[in-house]
Amino acid sequence: MATTTKKKSEAEVKEVKKTTPAKTAKTTIKKTTTATQEASLNINEQKEDLQATEALVTKSVKKSQAKNDAKPLYTKARRKTALCVIREVKKGGIAINNKTLKNYFTPAYFTDVALQPVKALKAAGQHFDIADLNIVASVNGGGIKGHAESFSLALAKYISGKSEEYKKILKQAGLIATDSRVVERKLPGFRKSRKKEQFSKR
Repeated sequence: MATTTKKKSEAEVKEVKKTTPAKTAKTTIKKTTTATQEASLNINEQKEDLQATEALVTKSVKKSQAKNDAKPLYTKARRKTALCVIREVKKGGIAINNKTLKNYFTPAYFTDVALQPVKALKAAGQHFDIADLNIVASVNGGGIKGHAESFSLALAKYISGKSEEYKKILKQAGLIATDSRVVERKLPGFRKSRKKEQFSKR
């Protein structure tokens, strides 16, 4: 009886040894398939998240562009003690302190100074017409020369906001840079900031 039980146990062990590698192979295949399925699901989820973020970004960009297009351009410029503010209007041409350009800058020299950006664009071969401009400018402080130069700088900034080509041309011409020079104040004991009184021996 003991010999038969030993033989049976040996046979069972052999059968178990034969069956175990097949079972382990099946289990590994199942594990690998489940892992690949999980990885593919994660990749799909990441793709969906990326698409959603891209859609949100494009929506926000479109909204910001629409807002910027809807907003009228508004520029400021200073020269000496003069301050010029230009605001875009739908109609009306160019108006400076409720006057036309020619009536406000009465000498022709100051009108030429005020329209320097337009001349620079025409010299560079760009087709730019003053009649297409619809702006209202308010200028305060300083004299007529300061008004003309501040208006010229504000106009250059306004035109450069329209397109990048205009901006490059005006930047090369040096019409966008602010000129911060101001007259030096009078000092005590001097006629002006540097001018002295005439020396007399007697």
